[in-house]
Amino acid sequence: MRKIITLLLLTAVTMGVEVSEIVMAKEAVKNEGKNSYTVNGIVDRFPPEIPKMFAIVKYKNAKPGTSIRVSFIAIDAISTPNYKIADVDAKTTLPDGVVRASLSRGKALFPEGNYRVDVYAEGKKIGTKEFSVGNPKSESLSGGLGIGTVKSNPKIGRILFARKVTIDEKGYSVPEGIADQFDPKQHTISMVATYSGAHKGDQFLVRAMIVDAGGTRNEVFMEDKVIAELPEGAIQEEISGSNDWPVGTYRISVYFGGKLLKSREFQIRTSQEQHSGGIGVSTPSTPSASSAPFQPPLGKWIAHTDKGEQVMEILSSSELRYNGKPFHCRIDGKNIVIIDGLKQVLYPYEQNGNKLVLHYADGSVRTFVKKEVQQQVYDPLSATEAISPSSAPVTSPQPSTPGNQLATFYCSNNADGNEWARFEANGIFYFGSLQDLNTPYGRGSYKVGKNTISLVFDGERSTARIVKKGKDGRIGAIEYDGVIYASELCPR
Repeated sequence: MRKIITLLLLTAVTMGVEVSEIVMAKEAVKNEGKNSYTVNGIVDRFPPEIPKMFAIVKYKNAKPGTSIRVSFIAIDAISTPNYKIADVDAKTTLPDGVVRASLSRGKALFPEGNYRVDVYAEGKKIGTKEFSVGNPKSESLSGGLGIGTVKSNPKIGRILFARKVTIDEKGYSVPEGIADQFDPKQHTISMVATYSGAHKGDQFLVRAMIVDAGGTRNEVFMEDKVIAELPEGAIQEEISGSNDWPVGTYRISVYFGGKLLKSREFQIRTSQEQHSGGIGVSTPSTPSASSAPFQPPLGKWIAHTDKGEQVMEILSSSELRYNGKPFHCRIDGKNIVIIDGLKQVLYPYEQNGNKLVLHYADGSVRTFVKKEVQQQVYDPLSATEAISPSSAPVTSPQPSTPGNQLATFYCSNNADGNEWARFEANGIFYFGSLQDLNTPYGRGSYKVGKNTISLVFDGERSTARIVKKGKDGRIGAIEYDGVIYASELCPR
């Protein structure tokens, strides 16, 4: 499955209006006073009973007043092939902006099958996007987001980025130099995504996007289809460029059958901009007025409303808790984007000392006040605790019973590159590679149950099974994603 994709990072000369991205969604609400939308339920397959489907088109390089038309086409959903259902016309007001088009079903259900939207500017076709309703008659969507059998339901375990990937004697992909931040001169960046639950011949689609880098935003620069050879394995891609990477934020997404399975972002930063350890912290891609690196508004923020106390605890620029519920997020100097599965909700914000003001899509605002906390959450990126490279960062194991938290360290030997997982007594856990005991490449939260441990990381919930427990209640081994993690596997 190893494939090298060459990316020439050159400045493109553009002429005329262009489409940078088209997404289909179940809901798109215009943000009051802004040329932007809050988009919920991004999908490539709709249920027939959905009342309305939305197409959101991001364009660039348009002159004010440019005519943009979005046409909804039924490819094979009715007896007439490629039947035009409706046209939606709009006029641009900004050089770079968004056009929203919708299609309502009326009293009848949407016919099942394959559809597409075609986008025109001043009569010239500039983009197209295919999607489906129900179970389409043909799974082959030219230019779609991947092909899979109806019975397949694969899952992506983790997406890792590394400086290189080697293949061991068993044929496993072993990432080396795992990180989420890379120097612009790291011309080759490797991605490994583990998967399970696939059938031989299933086809994944790997999409790489420039989120915000070098003056380019939300632009796809690579799409590659990968065919599964085994029920469980790893998808590997190597992105290589002849020039230095523009500084900013990038995203890799893995799709199957038109459905987004998982995505993960990485950063390109100069050596001066990178944090010590450089893992799991996003910084804004837009340079600030000062030379100091962006710092997210970390800490606990509280707002008093008619519904009671609302508590937002920001752990990093990619992780927060709202009223105790953990969320994956993206925070830059202007916006907080909360990610809940396929749902992404944007909240512009301003920080003024100990006050944090959030703007909602309905035009309302909410003011949060900073609450000083005496005991800070352990963060390996800023901790002064020194860990010897010759031994694993082991904390003294403590008894664990339902309702209590772990305080221990586990190791494994698996295809992800010999991983370790460290559980802290405060309900936070860190995981990383045994090739680098000092630097975790991810963090999440957990809660111990009777026979399982509930985990939340990368914006998703999952469960680890307890497979070994002592009479004192101490948990000696757990199983996650088919892999055993045990204390005795850790180096001593």
